[in-house]
Amino acid sequence: SGWLIVDEVSGRGRHAADLHWHFDPAWTITREAPTLLRATHADGATAWLVHDAADSVLFHGDAAAGLGWIAPVYGTLVPTWSAGVSRAAMVPFSIVSWIAATPAAPALTRLVPECDPGGSPAVAVRMVQQDVAWTTLLRPGEPSIRETRGCAAGSYHTNGRLLHCGSRDDRVVSLSVCDASHVLALREGWLRVAGSEPMSDLYLEIVGDTINIWSSAPAPRVRLQGALVRDARVVRVNGRDLPENARERADSVVVLSSYFGEPVRGSALRIPAEPLAG
Repeated sequence: SGWLIVDEVSGRGRHAADLHWHFDPAWTITREAPTLLRATHADGATAWLVHDAADSVLFHGDAAAGLGWIAPVYGTLVPTWSAGVSRAAMVPFSIVSWIAATPAAPALTRLVPECDPGGSPAVAVRMVQQDVAWTTLLRPGEPSIRETRGCAAGSYHTNGRLLHCGSRDDRVVSLSVCDASHVLALREGWLRVAGSEPMSDLYLEIVGDTINIWSSAPAPRVRLQGALVRDARVVRVNGRDLPENARERADSVVVLSSYFGEPVRGSALRIPAEPLAG
């Protein structure tokens, strides 16, 4: 798991954008590649910052640039690491960064989404971290609901403003959407979601033969379909086991909003520190 940061530059014409990342003095930064920075903590921990800008520059106590310093107290400067990331292009454009605390370096690839022509530009990213691939699709600047919205990236098409999917060994391990009523799989057998109304948030995680579904504002009817549903022994919604009569076919279930209720105490949404097992 990690953090995805998208910085957008809008306007007209050609512009340059500079990002500056400032690190605590306990971290030592090395430039492994133009778009990959490695951070090593004094205790031996490793973290990574990968981005899609053209290049990056490191500073450490640079008096001429005035970068690579920290002031722990007023009037005292201590050298520390700072990283500058730059891009110049015709606007609009964006810079994507991913931060992760893992031993192995992550890999970032910008995807070319296929979207309806009437909305804001979409940002699509594929991250590979250890044995898990994460695909994220964003529609920044969009209203929560737009009837003609639709966008595809990777293995999914959605009308939501956000799609975040994790997969391992060609199987989905997690799926998140915001302001969406459908998530259509573009691959045979992959998990599909269809709501009778747009949902502000929906999160699914698959752990072994269990599917956990979480939502604070579910649609009146939510249908899940695919091989993962067929293979699931247990389906839970907000911490409750789904009734047996919710399964309409071997590979599909229909979840009514009344099944969600309030999240069960002691079964709060779990955001894993490490990628989930498929």
